Amino acid sequence: MAENNDKILIEGIKKQNEKVIAEIYTRFFPSVRHYIYRNNGSIEDAQDIFNDAIVVVLMKAREGALELKCSLKTYIYAICRNLWLKKINSEKIDLISYDEVEDTLVGSGVIEEELYNFSRAQFLFQKHLVKMSSTCRRIIQYFLEGMSFKEISEIMHYDNESYARKRKYRCVKLLVKRIKSDPNYNTIYDDDH
Repeated sequence: MAENNDKILIEGIKKQNEKVIAEIYTRFFPSVRHYIYRNNGSIEDAQDIFNDAIVVVLMKAREGALELKCSLKTYIYAICRNLWLKKINSEKIDLISYDEVEDTLVGSGVIEEELYNFSRAQFLFQKHLVKMSSTCRRIIQYFLEGMSFKEISEIMHYDNESYARKRKYRCVKLLVKRIKSDPNYNTIYDDDH
């Protein structure tokens, strides 16, 4: 029965039926949004990736090259996951070309050590961030995205900016405490920090 429903949805995509596409968005987008958000993406990133995945399905369906060996939901999710991984990997490459840095700077050993420590510090941050409550994770994520306390208070349904500021302070304080108590912290940072 699900297979027949998928066929109906695929036909709707081929015809660019707005009701079918809206249904697919309603049913399938939340899991994609959750995956991308959980992997440091924004809602806008999730929407872009999901729309790209629908275009991929549309093109394959029109070419007659769409052969599902799983549910349409799983297929779209897999496309989104692959597109997201491709995007974040290409952004990492764009951020720094290690060969260029090594060729142009003296003391590449120091740079290599700094990059290594930076990666370890990022891992330590992520390791402890995921263990935080969902509220703290969201507040910290919004803050890191550059949102104002007014925007955060609206999204989180807080009464005022002051409360959002206090919550962020408490969450960051707890995160820092957890990171500093991690045994790997001292292997990354000197005792000065």
